[in-house]
Amino acid sequence: MGRPREEAPVDAPAALDQYGCSSCHALHAGGVGPAFVWVAWRYRGQHGAQDTVASFITRGGVGPWGGVMPNLAVPPAQARELAQWILALPPEVPPDPRRFRLQ
Repeated sequence: MGRPREEAPVDAPAALDQYGCSSCHALHAGGVGPAFVWVAWRYRGQHGAQDTVASFITRGGVGPWGGVMPNLAVPPAQARELAQWILALPPEVPPDPRRFRLQ
């Protein structure tokens, strides 16, 4: 039994739209970027996952999904909330899970 998850921010979907995340990502389906539930799957149980995802949201860059995420100027505090929301989603295995496992 793990420790309980923190309550996710209720305005995360609005923030995802505000920062343009929804242009490349969707909840359950990959597009230009991975589905949010795939991100939840990839980082499930990983120590420091929220910091890792928040840092990527803040800085952008070349990701483990094979694409490049732009820096969308998301403030660090907002990025942590978005990472928390993403990681609290019920994880779903992507179509090709071997491609997205941590090495």
